[in-house]
Amino acid sequence: MKNIRVADILLSEAEVESLVVKGWVRTKRESKEFVFLEINDGSCLKNLQAIIAADAIGFDLMERVGTGAAVSLTGALVESPGQGQKWELKIGELELLGEADASYPLQKKRHTDEYLRTIAHLRPAPTSTAP
Repeated sequence: MKNIRVADILLSEAEVESLVVKGWVRTKRESKEFVFLEINDGSCLKNLQAIIAADAIGFDLMERVGTGAAVSLTGALVESPGQGQKWELKIGELELLGEADASYPLQKKRHTDEYLRTIAHLRPAPTSTAP
Protein backbone atom coordinates (compact mmCIF):
# COMPACT_ATOMS: atom_id res chain seq x y z
CA MET A 1 0.00 0.00 0.00
CA LYS A 2 1.34 3.45 -0.94
CA ASN A 3 2.17 6.07 1.69
CA ILE A 4 0.04 9.23 1.29
CA ARG A 5 1.20 12.67 2.42
CA VAL A 6 -0.79 14.54 5.10
CA ALA A 7 -1.15 17.54 2.75
CA ASP A 8 -2.86 15.33 0.14
CA ILE A 9 -5.10 13.70 2.73
CA LEU A 10 -6.33 17.03 4.06
CA LEU A 11 -7.29 18.06 0.50
CA SER A 12 -9.16 14.80 -0.13
CA GLU A 13 -12.68 15.09 -1.55
CA ALA A 14 -13.92 11.65 -0.50
CA GLU A 15 -13.45 9.03 2.19
CA VAL A 16 -10.69 6.48 1.58
CA GLU A 17 -11.20 2.90 2.72
CA SER A 18 -7.54 2.06 3.28
CA LEU A 19 -4.37 4.15 3.33
CA VAL A 20 -0.98 4.43 5.03
CA VAL A 21 0.32 7.59 6.69
CA LYS A 22 3.83 7.93 8.07
CA GLY A 23 4.85 10.84 10.25
CA TRP A 24 5.59 12.16 13.70
CA VAL A 25 3.26 12.48 16.66
CA ARG A 26 2.63 16.12 17.50
CA THR A 27 0.14 15.52 20.34
CA LYS A 28 -1.49 12.60 22.12
CA ARG A 29 -4.76 12.65 24.11
CA GLU A 30 -5.87 9.49 25.89
CA SER A 31 -9.11 8.06 27.23
CA LYS A 32 -9.97 4.55 28.44
CA GLU A 33 -11.20 3.18 25.11
CA PHE A 34 -9.27 5.19 22.52
CA VAL A 35 -6.40 7.62 21.89
CA PHE A 36 -6.32 10.71 19.67
CA LEU A 37 -3.06 11.46 17.87
CA GLU A 38 -2.16 14.46 15.76
CA ILE A 39 0.24 13.43 13.00
CA ASN A 40 2.45 15.57 10.79
CA ASP A 41 4.86 14.48 8.07
CA GLY A 42 6.28 17.87 7.15
CA SER A 43 4.28 18.15 3.91
CA CYS A 44 2.16 21.01 5.35
CA LEU A 45 1.70 23.01 8.52
CA LYS A 46 -1.60 21.38 9.54
CA ASN A 47 -1.82 18.07 11.38
CA LEU A 48 -3.99 15.06 10.63
CA GLN A 49 -6.10 13.84 13.53
CA ALA A 50 -6.00 10.08 13.98
CA ILE A 51 -7.95 7.94 16.42
CA ILE A 52 -7.02 4.45 17.58
CA ALA A 53 -9.39 2.20 19.49
CA ALA A 54 -8.30 -0.31 22.12
CA ASP A 55 -9.00 -3.24 19.76
CA ALA A 56 -6.70 -1.97 16.97
CA ILE A 57 -3.45 -3.73 16.09
CA GLY A 58 -0.60 -1.95 17.87
CA PHE A 59 -2.72 -0.31 20.59
CA ASP A 60 -0.46 -2.01 23.13
CA LEU A 61 2.39 0.22 21.87
CA MET A 62 0.59 3.42 22.91
CA GLU A 63 2.48 3.67 26.21
CA ARG A 64 5.69 4.05 24.14
CA VAL A 65 4.18 6.56 21.67
CA GLY A 66 4.73 10.14 22.72
CA THR A 67 5.40 13.55 21.23
CA GLY A 68 8.01 13.21 18.50
CA ALA A 69 7.61 9.46 17.98
CA ALA A 70 7.73 8.26 14.37
CA VAL A 71 4.75 6.10 13.42
CA SER A 72 3.22 4.33 10.45
CA LEU A 73 -0.58 4.26 10.55
CA THR A 74 -2.83 2.11 8.39
CA GLY A 75 -6.52 2.87 8.43
CA ALA A 76 -9.55 4.50 6.86
CA LEU A 77 -10.03 8.19 6.17
CA VAL A 78 -13.47 9.14 7.47
CA GLU A 79 -15.38 12.37 7.90
CA SER A 80 -14.66 13.83 11.32
CA PRO A 81 -17.61 14.26 13.68
CA GLY A 82 -15.63 16.90 15.60
CA GLN A 83 -15.19 20.54 14.80
CA GLY A 84 -11.99 22.00 13.42
CA GLN A 85 -11.14 19.35 10.84
CA LYS A 86 -12.90 17.77 7.88
CA TRP A 87 -11.19 14.36 8.03
CA GLU A 88 -9.74 12.00 10.59
CA LEU A 89 -7.89 8.73 10.24
CA LYS A 90 -9.51 5.75 11.95
CA ILE A 91 -6.45 3.61 12.69
CA GLY A 92 -6.64 -0.13 12.12
CA GLU A 93 -2.93 -0.78 12.63
CA LEU A 94 -0.19 1.24 14.30
CA GLU A 95 3.52 0.55 13.82
CA LEU A 96 6.05 2.37 15.99
CA LEU A 97 9.01 3.29 13.76
CA GLY A 98 10.98 5.21 16.36
CA GLU A 99 10.48 6.36 19.92
CA ALA A 100 11.22 9.87 21.13
CA ASP A 101 12.95 10.64 24.38
CA ALA A 102 10.29 11.53 26.98
CA SER A 103 12.48 14.40 28.18
CA TYR A 104 12.17 16.11 24.79
CA PRO A 105 11.86 19.74 25.92
CA LEU A 106 9.60 21.30 23.29
CA GLN A 107 5.88 20.81 23.60
CA LYS A 108 2.98 22.22 21.59
CA LYS A 109 2.87 25.47 23.54
CA ARG A 110 4.60 28.81 23.01
CA HIS A 111 8.05 29.02 24.63
CA THR A 112 9.87 32.18 25.62
CA ASP A 113 13.15 33.10 23.96
CA GLU A 114 14.84 32.81 27.36
CA TYR A 115 13.71 29.19 27.74
CA LEU A 116 14.77 28.29 24.21
CA ARG A 117 18.24 29.71 24.87
CA THR A 118 18.69 27.21 27.73
CA ILE A 119 18.52 24.30 25.31
CA ALA A 120 22.07 24.12 24.01
CA HIS A 121 21.46 22.15 20.82
CA LEU A 122 19.00 24.84 19.61
CA ARG A 123 21.61 27.59 19.88
CA PRO A 124 23.08 28.64 16.56
CA ALA A 125 26.76 27.92 16.06
CA PRO A 126 28.93 31.01 16.13
CA THR A 127 30.08 32.14 12.73
CA SER A 128 33.63 33.07 12.01
CA THR A 129 34.35 36.55 10.72
CA ALA A 130 38.07 35.97 10.31
CA PRO A 131 39.53 36.82 6.90
